[in-house]
Amino acid sequence: MCVRVHRYVHPVFFLHSRASVRWSNSVLRSGNSRSNGSADCGTTCHPAKIAETSTGAGRTEANVSSTRLGNGITRAPNFCSTTDIAFAPNGHLFISDGYANARILEYTPDGKKVREWRSRGTRPGQFYIPHSIQIDENNIIYVADRENGRIQRFDLQGKYLGEWAQYGKTFGLKLQKDALWLSTQPREEPNNSPGWLLKINRKTGKIIGYVESEGNHGIDVLANGELLQTPGPNQIPQRYQLVRQTP
Repeated sequence: MCVRVHRYVHPVFFLHSRASVRWSNSVLRSGNSRSNGSADCGTTCHPAKIAETSTGAGRTEANVSSTRLGNGITRAPNFCSTTDIAFAPNGHLFISDGYANARILEYTPDGKKVREWRSRGTRPGQFYIPHSIQIDENNIIYVADRENGRIQRFDLQGKYLGEWAQYGKTFGLKLQKDALWLSTQPREEPNNSPGWLLKINRKTGKIIGYVESEGNHGIDVLANGELLQTPGPNQIPQRYQLVRQTP
């Protein structure tokens, strides 16, 4: 497998057909299972072009080009400051194009656009900076609607299924078995304020664990259950180890 990512200018992913990339700001990992990754790409705007090219040895190149639109101007179908990616069980790629376009896009494994849904606002199904996205084995999409302070849930066709609006300004999401981890903080506080890494039951939305944290943005969960959080206090990424309770 070969992975190449150039952050803030143009994200380029080389994906082996049986591998995936997970990228949460300062954390870049790769593995042999379908997991999720993010490419929070600052304020550069890009034409919405994902060129999928077979390059041999089962490798596919997914390229988002890097033309800048000046003065913050955006217009569909341009990507502008994409925030995260997730893979569905059927192999389709979902992209949260969050800062300017407030939309979710779906692509087939060979790079063909299937659909998108977008609407900026506060009503159910609308977004104000969709900042992270995860998809579970039941084809439920979880979107961190950051500035609206909620986690929205959709099916693969973009149908609104519900939301959890009690957990503050959520920056990052990560699925772990029957749980969903949130990297979040109070809505009324400035970014990078003290907050929490919350573990919630993804069926009920109830909190089942938490860690106090600061500098929340991206989050990842290792196979052994340890947490990675970035950028962290003073831009220092944090790693949280499990502590076993003794009787």
